[in-house]
Amino acid sequence: MVEYKGNSSSVTLPSSVKKIGASAFEGNKKLKYVNIPGKVTEIGAQAFKDCTSLKNVNCKDNIAVINVKAFSGCKSLSYIHFSKKLRKIDNLAF
Repeated sequence: MVEYKGNSSSVTLPSSVKKIGASAFEGNKKLKYVNIPGKVTEIGAQAFKDCTSLKNVNCKDNIAVINVKAFSGCKSLSYIHFSKKLRKIDNLAF
């Protein structure tokens, strides 16, 4: 997924998505809940940066990499499910 331009508060990514690209959701103030499908293995740099309303991120068990500043500025984030395959969390990811 390269970029999300919607305005929904809850997003379930299509099952065909394999990576959430850099800055894909950056600055989205309405987003509160995200469901990430099982094929996604990487969350790109600044993917959810400054999504200040984001509360809950539900990931399936294939996320291996969370890149730099992926969730930086997500002041409302209270729940994220980490994958058992997670092997790298970059600096300032949260």
